[in-house]
Amino acid sequence: MISLQVLFPDNRDKPSGSKLTRGLFNSMGNSRVISGVRALEQNVIKVLLTEPGTDTFSPTLGGGLPAATKKPATEDTLQTRRANIAQAILNAEEQILQSQAGLNLPLSEQLVRLDMEQADFSRETQTWTVRIRMLAGDKNVHKVLL
Repeated sequence: MISLQVLFPDNRDKPSGSKLTRGLFNSMGNSRVISGVRALEQNVIKVLLTEPGTDTFSPTLGGGLPAATKKPATEDTLQTRRANIAQAILNAEEQILQSQAGLNLPLSEQLVRLDMEQADFSRETQTWTVRIRMLAGDKNVHKVLL
């Protein structure tokens, strides 16, 4: 399992920070090939943070996590937002599992399941903290801090 933590401001269109590209670019900005659980991690993040209809080459791709938290969170809407986040994670899991069907990927790059561990809203910073457990096909425990 791998723990992913994605922090982004409430009521914004795009995630903040450069942490989401870690593993794809080195400190000089040059791209590099990643493999294993890091490749799976990047795929999960990409699908989660992509809005359906925004990828020209795969218009149906996208978990839609940013849209799930786009509207302001109030005491009355927190449970609805959490349910929307859980649905975005489920959407991403289904899409990744579908895209892996028939591919000969290393076990460490195969998704088995995604589970939402935490979805908390900070009124002070107006940010959501979403923590997801990712189980890869190698069944080893992986820990990653984003």
